[in-house]
Amino acid sequence: MKRPSFAAFTELVSKNPDIKHYKISPSLIKYMSKRTMEFAKERKIRIIPSDGHPGRPQKYDDQERQSIIDSDETPKEISNERGIPLRTVYFIRSGG
Repeated sequence: MKRPSFAAFTELVSKNPDIKHYKISPSLIKYMSKRTMEFAKERKIRIIPSDGHPGRPQKYDDQERQSIIDSDETPKEISNERGIPLRTVYFIRSGG
């Protein structure tokens, strides 16, 4: 995601005049211009770091991943039984 430009931020505010807070990735907040931050402050809009982590959400939870790692079956058997792509089984077992 690119840093929000002043023009993009003002457009967002003009389309949503009742906006009270704006969530943005913590890594992008430091790249926001002073002009944009001052504009937000004048409009009483709080810039809040988002609490989510970047990237695609994990498809398999920690319990599923651990059971794949601990399994005595071959990767091919795990793949066939659980319907998980073979490459994913290798990726999980490699520590990914």
